[in-house]
Amino acid sequence: EQPNDLLGSLFSVRDDADRPLPHRAIVHEIHNQLFAGHDTTVTVMANLMKQLAEHPDRLAEARHEVTTADLTDPLDLDRLKGLPHLNAVLDESMRSITPVQVTFRTMLRDMDYAGWHIPKAWTVCLAIAGTHHKPEVWTEPDRFDPERWCPARNEQAGEQHAYIPFGGGPRLCLGANFAYAEMRIMLAVLLRDYRWELVAGQDLSYRTLPFPRPRSGIRVRFSRMAD
Repeated sequence: EQPNDLLGSLFSVRDDADRPLPHRAIVHEIHNQLFAGHDTTVTVMANLMKQLAEHPDRLAEARHEVTTADLTDPLDLDRLKGLPHLNAVLDESMRSITPVQVTFRTMLRDMDYAGWHIPKAWTVCLAIAGTHHKPEVWTEPDRFDPERWCPARNEQAGEQHAYIPFGGGPRLCLGANFAYAEMRIMLAVLLRDYRWELVAGQDLSYRTLPFPRPRSGIRVRFSRMAD
């Protein structure tokens, strides 16, 4: 018997011929879960904490919204979805520091695009981070500006697939809704219950692989709001 968790499920599953998954397939799936289901959300939240610490006015707006909202405990996801500042800073962080910088697709047919002929079966690299910084779409794309998500501006609405932190089309990330739920809950708890500030003397210049993170990591001083 296997425990009722992901690893137990992978060990227990059988194909049509009642054969278990090969060990190589199980290892691949575990790696994929760690990469796509854990490292990505951790990267987003760590970078967002850094950005909010660097922009105290944005931090104050989001914190005021969370602390004055009629939130239940445990937190209600539908209510969190309706908090514009909380969602704006989350989306702006994933736009400005895209957790997965590129993705790949295999051509199903020959295609001509922007003066280039791309043959069937070729692999194409899609620059997600580049898409999120197109000056034709985003005003001052290198600036952390959550206001670009407000209804008055709504910059991403002008171009299809301008904002694709989870990919797009039929191969949109299966965990997108779950990831948003995790990050909204974590951000709401942080804003409601904690203060934090960046520790001085860090090397906050970025390396991008395997995920965009400052070279020294992100070190902060935490305190509870009640302290």
